[in-house]
Amino acid sequence: MTDKHLDFLLNNYSGIGVIIEKKDGSILRYFYQNFESPTDGIERARKQIRPLLDKGIYRKVIYVESSKNYKGE
Repeated sequence: MTDKHLDFLLNNYSGIGVIIEKKDGSILRYFYQNFESPTDGIERARKQIRPLLDKGIYRKVIYVESSKNYKGE
């Protein structure tokens, strides 16, 4: 996924963006949409990413919250 695509998803859907730097220096980007609750996306992201971070496959993980997570209420 490109930066532009991730930005589009973050601006238009409720969820969490994840930018991952792998051990070899390459960058991965994912988007986890909130389906059932406001924290659904981050919970799924952490469940899938944490084991790989613990194994040393990922060097750095950045979570980016969607602007749609805030409804102004």
